Amino acid sequence: MITKSLLGYESNFFEIVTDKLKKVYKSAERGFVSFGYARAAGELARMGKYEDAKRVIMHLKEIK
Repeated sequence: MITKSLLGYESNFFEIVTDKLKKVYKSAERGFVSFGYARAAGELARMGKYEDAKRVIMHLKEIK
């Protein structure tokens, strides 16, 4: 999509900005998901459920 700017020339500034924001959002989302899985695995290990903790981490590696 090419938009007409106020100065009168063609620009795809909006697309560039939205693409960058999408990349930032995806990166943040992956970080939060990884943090959640790591925290869950840590709690399972703390409770002595080492096999379950290992499965959680293996599942995280599969979805990355």
